[in-house]
Amino acid sequence: MRKLNSSWSYAISKINLINSENDTDNLLTSFDNINAPTILGFLNAHGFNYLIEKPLFFESIKCMDIILRDGIGVEILLRMQGKDPGENMNGTDFIPMLLEQYRNKTIAIVATKSPYLEATSKILEEHFSIEVIIAEDGFKSDDYYLSKLTGRPVDIILLGMGMPKQERVACILKNKLDYPVLIVCGGAIVDFLAGRFTRAPEWIRKIGMEWFYRFLNEPQRLFKRYIFGNVKFILRSVYCSKIISK
Repeated sequence: MRKLNSSWSYAISKINLINSENDTDNLLTSFDNINAPTILGFLNAHGFNYLIEKPLFFESIKCMDIILRDGIGVEILLRMQGKDPGENMNGTDFIPMLLEQYRNKTIAIVATKSPYLEATSKILEEHFSIEVIIAEDGFKSDDYYLSKLTGRPVDIILLGMGMPKQERVACILKNKLDYPVLIVCGGAIVDFLAGRFTRAPEWIRKIGMEWFYRFLNEPQRLFKRYIFGNVKFILRSVYCSKIISK
């Protein structure tokens, strides 16, 4: 339990809270001025569980430069501790805004599989005017991605291999690449862009229940994450909040 308190407290302190549209605009603008490999990540209830269940994930969180709050679970956790949770900055909504910021630049995509990888590449080129320099599936070794990205600089690297692999690879790239690049831990964003998964209706998103919509569409794959995982997250949130309030 000591590990839960320390790792969760640290992760909470690293979250960059966004409280207004102006904050969002300022964050997007700040990406124009990066001068070194910079990691943008998102932390949701699933990620907080991984901080306890996968010890190396904590090292990945320490490596990140910008972490945004993703989902209603982390909002509940922050409110339980008397903190303002700010806006929900889930990657599925924020990353398309970020891609607009990167128009006429270059990107490497490491995510998913055919034909969704190719479909997303086409969308990035046609809709966002971003040149896709590298497009690789997310099932190769860490060294493979490093070799691909070391000798061919791009403006943004979009990782969509899921937690905790994408965060681990992001840290490896940050430590090895020698050019300024934004490294984005994008989860399932490539699959969403390609139409493999559908978004929940807007009213469901507004009440923070998109996770339940996704569960209803993929119950077998997401049962462990959303049912068992959410129960563990709430119990851990209660414990962590009680310790902090003492």
